[in-house]
Amino acid sequence: MSSRTSSPSPDEADTTTFKLSGMKRQIAALQDELTATKAAKSQRKTTTVTVGRGIPKLVSMFDSVEQLIAESDRRLTAEDDEIDGVDTRSQHARDRTYKSYELMITLIPKLDKILIDDDQDKIACFINQLQKGASEARGDDIRRIKEELAVWLNEMYAPTPPFSPKDRAGRGLRNDYTGMLLCPTHMNWDDLKYVVTLTIIYSSIIFDFSIRANIRNGDEGYTITTDIFLNCLYPQLSAAVPGIERDFDQGFLRSLLLVKAYCAIFTSPTSADNFEAEETADGPVRKKQKATRKMKATKNNVATLLRMEGKVTPRSIAYVATLLIFNLTDAEQWPADAIYNGFDFQTFYNVIVDYFDDATDAISRRNNRELLAWWNKQVFPQHASSTANDDLVWKSVVAKRAARARARASGAVGTA
Repeated sequence: MSSRTSSPSPDEADTTTFKLSGMKRQIAALQDELTATKAAKSQRKTTTVTVGRGIPKLVSMFDSVEQLIAESDRRLTAEDDEIDGVDTRSQHARDRTYKSYELMITLIPKLDKILIDDDQDKIACFINQLQKGASEARGDDIRRIKEELAVWLNEMYAPTPPFSPKDRAGRGLRNDYTGMLLCPTHMNWDDLKYVVTLTIIYSSIIFDFSIRANIRNGDEGYTITTDIFLNCLYPQLSAAVPGIERDFDQGFLRSLLLVKAYCAIFTSPTSADNFEAEETADGPVRKKQKATRKMKATKNNVATLLRMEGKVTPRSIAYVATLLIFNLTDAEQWPADAIYNGFDFQTFYNVIVDYFDDATDAISRRNNRELLAWWNKQVFPQHASSTANDDLVWKSVVAKRAARARARASGAVGTA
């Protein structure tokens, strides 16, 4: 006697399918809710201290919040004759400070309203909290680059002994690798032709008159004080050829170490690993990314919290460049006067800012636009600001329309 399994009726099958679809929708909704909850928990609560952390990164690395506000107040109350009596250099510094104030208002829109409050204690408390965040951020970023830089240098040069991520001991001009990176581009660190070994009986005496020895000794003409054109800011394969003067703009601020340091601070330390260990003459090379499933939501990175919208800014580059150079030195801690072994970090930072802000000729302005566009692609490769430029696209459309009109006009003339 054979048994036969009965098939569900069409109505029963439709009911089962409907129930399964409903369960799947419920599961998907619960997963979305769980993801949103995790993302909300991972985001830090926005406090005044948190907001202040963006000031050294995007506004000013060295001016305090009080100094920026004071410059704005001074301009509101200054008499015309007082402004006219200021020398050019001082006025230039004041203009830079005021630009920083404007950037701070853009970063913290509610600051303008708070400053006109009658409660002076409230204003003082708000300013103190902003300054606390700014100071903490700089300290945290110095520590982060100190640690990450040791890993990057060890990968690039495999030194013996390796650099320690715990401190900067063993770095600086006395180390052949970090010394080379701190060397100005117009000096040939690898020029050793003036190293002479003199052997007397059984003893050998080495007379080192090489360029690196002169730099290490701080000899006249070889001091590194505020020179901004240092090897660490250029791709290593674009190093100057001995005896041939280079264009200082070529490759400037496009080094692998600088880009990795920027990513470590503004996007994430892991994003700094997205570049090959070796760079080309044009700068860093991104690793080929394998196709992966859609990433789950994670906490916002610094660039997102600061609403950078996929755009690298001149002052953020100056900030990271300053931190990079400091962490290449063997300084035990950040100097109170921002000067170490004669190198003035504040002056260096200001000159980098002016490099972008004070470009006067058309070529320099064009180079700066191209440099910032290059940076956007390095740091935010997936952002719309890096993948397309509305102005360039529209110019292309206009050019094609003009070419078509000329072609039609030419054809019409030819058939007349």
